[in-house]
Amino acid sequence: ELRLNGAETNLERLDDVLLALAEQLKGLKRQAAQARRYRRLSEHVRRQEAILLHLQWRAALAAVGEAEARLEAAQATVEQHTRTAAAAATGQAEQTAGLPPLRQAEAEAAAELQRLLVAGGELEAEETRLAQARDDNRRRRQQIDGDLEREKTLAADAQAAGRRLEDERAALDAARQGEAEAETAAKAEVEAAQATLDEAEARLTELTERVAAIGARKGDLERRIEEMERRTARLDDRRREVTDELRRPGAPADAVAAPDHPPADGAPAERRVDQARAATEAAEQALAAARTAEDEARDGARDIEAEWAGLTAEASALDRLGAADDRTAWAPVIDALSVDPGFEAALAAALGDDLTASLDRAAPAHWDELDPLAKPPALPDGCQALADHARAPAALARRLAQIGVVADRDRGRALMDRLQPGQRLVSRDGALWRWDGFTVERPSEAAAAGRLERRNRLNTLRDRLAEIDARRQAAADGVAAARVATAEAAAAERAARQALHEAHARREARREGEVARIEEAAAARSRRALLDDLAVSLDADLAEARDELAAVRRALAESPDSGAARAEIGPLQAEVAARRARLVEGRSAAEVLVRAAVERGRRIDAIDAEAESWRARAQGAVSQIAALEERLESARAEDRALAARPAEIAAQRRAVHEKIERAEARRGQAADRLARAEAALGEADRRLRQAESELAAAREGRVRLEAELAQARERHDTVVARIAERLECTPEETPELAGLGPDDALPEAAPVQARLERLT
Repeated sequence: ELRLNGAETNLERLDDVLLALAEQLKGLKRQAAQARRYRRLSEHVRRQEAILLHLQWRAALAAVGEAEARLEAAQATVEQHTRTAAAAATGQAEQTAGLPPLRQAEAEAAAELQRLLVAGGELEAEETRLAQARDDNRRRRQQIDGDLEREKTLAADAQAAGRRLEDERAALDAARQGEAEAETAAKAEVEAAQATLDEAEARLTELTERVAAIGARKGDLERRIEEMERRTARLDDRRREVTDELRRPGAPADAVAAPDHPPADGAPAERRVDQARAATEAAEQALAAARTAEDEARDGARDIEAEWAGLTAEASALDRLGAADDRTAWAPVIDALSVDPGFEAALAAALGDDLTASLDRAAPAHWDELDPLAKPPALPDGCQALADHARAPAALARRLAQIGVVADRDRGRALMDRLQPGQRLVSRDGALWRWDGFTVERPSEAAAAGRLERRNRLNTLRDRLAEIDARRQAAADGVAAARVATAEAAAAERAARQALHEAHARREARREGEVARIEEAAAARSRRALLDDLAVSLDADLAEARDELAAVRRALAESPDSGAARAEIGPLQAEVAARRARLVEGRSAAEVLVRAAVERGRRIDAIDAEAESWRARAQGAVSQIAALEERLESARAEDRALAARPAEIAAQRRAVHEKIERAEARRGQAADRLARAEAALGEADRRLRQAESELAAAREGRVRLEAELAQARERHDTVVARIAERLECTPEETPELAGLGPDDALPEAAPVQARLERLT
């Protein structure tokens, strides 16, 4: 049972297996049908692919043949254009080779003409300078004449002052003669007066004693008493008169306070004289400095004027050359651009005769303004764009952007292989390297470079002239200011001298007034002393008289008549008083003589000092007169030399004008020959550029056809590779694989491609 159960289980499993196998069999039948269908489709696809690849192979073969044919034709065209370009380059080289001598001749003629124009300008400037120099010489001679007249006046003033001082000194010396004798005589008179006074007083004393002794004589004593009473009254009256005179305003009593020496204002007067003398010397020094500054300012102005005239002549010559360069029907583009100094030759080499083309579209040769390139090729590393050093119209933007400037020729040769089509390299001395291999390493003198250099030089001269013109105006203002300063200094010097004269006059007037005041004060003091002595004497006499009167009265009362003795005493007393007055007057006169002698000594010392100062001024004036006469003679000699120069300049100018006319004719002929040669060179350059352009286009076409041939061969090789990969046969075997006979017509590729796409 167990075995039967196991067998049933196995049968069930077998049923399941059979069912599974039946399902698998159905699937395999479906897969077999699909495989048969796939095989049929694959064979059909393979035949279509074989047909399509065969068609592509035949088309690739045809394209390769056509590309090879076009390339052969392009190669022939390149060879033809190469021969044309070579012939044009030969013609251009011949024209270029013949141009340097003509340019050299034109440059030499232009240089000679410029030199003559500059020489003519220099002669004109020299004539202007000569006229200015003669005017300056005339003004200088007038100024020297004025200075000479002033110095002569100063010398005359010094001589007059010296003579005046000598006269005053002689007068003082004359006054001093006998001074000691006068003083001795005055002292002797004083001593004699003193002796007579002593004698009179002794006699008076003796008489008085005798009158006292006579006392017995009553009559004499009475008369003496009366006389004494009268004398006492007279003495009282005289004493009152003296007292009234001393008390009266302005009386000699006021002279008591007068000093014995000059008042305190004498020192300020001397200081004023010294200050005026110092101011005069300072004014003279300032005048000399002002004249020196004026001469220096005139010299500086003449130097600046000469420099300005030279630069003006050069600028005028360059203007005339520029005007000669601009004598064309159409304004060249060179007039619309500028370049940094030092890059003129580089710009002329880079653009060449294209600089003569105009911006005007009506001109036969002109520049058209185009939009900048979207992505222009970059210049090689190691060079800088010429556009950074030039200011040009927008029409030249494309050209300048593709021109580089190198430091030297080694760098230019090294970078030439890296140039893109249309690019160029130039050096600052005018060497040129072009993208197509054209090289100019020994540049000739280019007229455009000279024109640019002349324009830069003219701009520099104009800037320099503007600067010098400002300096010239400043120098003229400086000369005018120096002339005004000299005039002001001369006026100040004259004012200082006038002030010195006035100070001397005031000091002399003060001294004379002081001497008069001293003499008046001495007389007043003498009078006061006399009055004082007289008052004392009167007081003494009055007291004495009163005493004597009392004594006489007593003697009269005690003695007999003493009138006779008293009568003798009165005259004797008067004599004593008179002698006492003479003594006082002698003493006053002696004091006056001593003080006058001291004042004369002081004045003589002052006169000596002042005379020495005037002698020094006179010597300075004489030296200045000699120097001024020498300067005047030098100015006259210079004027005579300058007077002879205009005729020489006129002759030289006529000769220069004749040379200029001949030089202009030579330069015109040379310019005409150069213009014809440059026109021929321009035509040769045009033909060369056209040939080079055509050659470049042919080469570009050849390169393009070579690329097309390479692409056609690449497509052919790709088709052959696909045939080998997909069909595992050669291209020649594809018709048999596609079921095509030798005589069967090939279908179109498009329907085959469409069927192949439907099948796949």
